[in-house]
Amino acid sequence: SLSGLVGTETLGFGTLVGAFVDTNVGVDKTVNVSGANLVSAGAGATAGLASNYTLSAPSSVTANITQATIASVAGITAGNKVYDGGTTASLNTTGATFSGKVAGDVLAVAAASGNFSDKNAALGKTVNISGIALSGADAGNYLLGTNTATALADITAAALTIKANDTTRVAGQA
Repeated sequence: SLSGLVGTETLGFGTLVGAFVDTNVGVDKTVNVSGANLVSAGAGATAGLASNYTLSAPSSVTANITQATIASVAGITAGNKVYDGGTTASLNTTGATFSGKVAGDVLAVAAASGNFSDKNAALGKTVNISGIALSGADAGNYLLGTNTATALADITAAALTIKANDTTRVAGQA
């Protein structure tokens, strides 16, 4: 807003640009202001009013940047395994993608755990992924909307072998 205008005169800003000093989350961050100039708001008798005033604009102000939300994490894969009686799944997080990430920001998955939906052998089983946590240079600029995901993997049947006891017996004896 402008203060110091005479009577009911009105003026506007033609160009006013503000730029944060960096892109990271923070409170009361410096915003550098440039390009402030006055523009007459009307026509006719009010045109040219801007030349009656000089503008004293601040060179900086403060504002807040809050964390962006990652809506979901995709691209985590689960490894196939041979039946072992358990549901634990191994995960590969290197291909993780983040819905809501700003282009150029560096994010990765710091931690996650996976469990098959049950312990039984089958193809294309659901792996429930939980405990997803972020890492990377820009992780502090984000909140996770959910820390869960799913993947598909196989549990193949465990191989069994038959082993005969090697015993010796004398012919005609039981």
